Amino acid sequence: MLYYSEPDEIRNISLTDGVLIKHEGYGVVKKRYITGRGKLVGIAKEGRVVKRFFNRNVIYNLPLMAYHVKPGAVTLSSGYISPLGASDRSVEENHSGFRNYLLSTNTVGFFYGYSKKTKIYRNPSYFRNLSLEAKVYIHRVFENLLPWPQSSFCEALITGNREVIPAFLSMVFKNSGTIHILAVSGLHVGILLGLLTLLLRLFSVNIRVSLAIGIIFISLYAAFIGNRVSVQRASLMGVLGIIGFILDRDRNFLNILSLSFVVLWIFNPFFVYNPGFLLSFSSVLGIVLFAPYIQRFFKRFLNQYISGLLSSTLSVQVFIMPVMFYFFGEYAISNVIANLFLIPLVGLNLGLEILVLAVYPISIVLAGIISEVVTLIVTIIIYISYFFSGFPLIRIMFFPAFALVTYFASILSITACFRANAFYRKIIDNG
Repeated sequence: MLYYSEPDEIRNISLTDGVLIKHEGYGVVKKRYITGRGKLVGIAKEGRVVKRFFNRNVIYNLPLMAYHVKPGAVTLSSGYISPLGASDRSVEENHSGFRNYLLSTNTVGFFYGYSKKTKIYRNPSYFRNLSLEAKVYIHRVFENLLPWPQSSFCEALITGNREVIPAFLSMVFKNSGTIHILAVSGLHVGILLGLLTLLLRLFSVNIRVSLAIGIIFISLYAAFIGNRVSVQRASLMGVLGIIGFILDRDRNFLNILSLSFVVLWIFNPFFVYNPGFLLSFSSVLGIVLFAPYIQRFFKRFLNQYISGLLSSTLSVQVFIMPVMFYFFGEYAISNVIANLFLIPLVGLNLGLEILVLAVYPISIVLAGIISEVVTLIVTIIIYISYFFSGFPLIRIMFFPAFALVTYFASILSITACFRANAFYRKIIDNG
């Protein structure tokens, strides 16, 4: 495929110096090697860059003694690159599903470097260093004020880094079907944007100016979190919605969602093989299309808030269930009930976490008082997830792609009938 033709060119290049790799994380120690994902910057010969790459990642394997660089630094490493699908890869690594997933993350191959010929080519940028310092600050504050594992949960919730969550706690969230609460999404963007707008409004800043500043803030937060599809979707939708408000244009959520999908899909066609991409978009699509009709039913005997929360939760589950079966072969039906309790608690906890981080440099005592409330909320979240993790999972070992397409076609057809019925009722009532 032409879209990914460049990695094949790498194999034919005789490396004098090697390749430039921008390290995006600390990696994982495996025996005598450090394994992680880095951004492929270019090919260098005799210390000069002769070929550059845009938005390409590699899975790197470097000897332990060579890994002395900070995340965000660019290193010049000698070695060799094995493109995806190469004959020297293992059966698991050449599996089409795994290969397509790696392509959906813009990962194009595996790089194996030599320790004695690895050197720093460029240090991390100012923003990257600032981002690292912010993450260190977040880790230090929560570690000082909260007990473990509540501190790791709070750190993961606000930074999106699930690696800090202990394995047993990750398994609890996975088995209860609530692991999604740790994914940075529209909930984070909405709360952060709301707090920023409220703060600016206290200083009598115009609402349009506040939202324009919010666009910059959302972009910086997305860069702070990293290259994750749920963050990209939420940030892009937030920016498009703000632009529509500033320009006084119709802010149709379905149009914004569709435009966000098209933009990200054009950016990387292999996103459709990424479970995070499909789960993120299908959940929002369920809320936009399905939730209003379910809420009409629940509003007959429930108040506005509970009916809205219940209808949104059910709509999300209806739309993500086939995606879960297709990628993972299992679905936790208990998360329908668990999310009714967890979503409000997570939103409240996220707001309090931001308050703790803001207050900590001013008053450690006040930050400690707020952190006690945060500890209580996180403990409740963990206990609720633990309780629902004991419920059995629904497993479907084989859920082909045509079944996924058929399911969504059926659901969208039903939704179209609801919308058409509501449209004709509106015409009759007005006529």
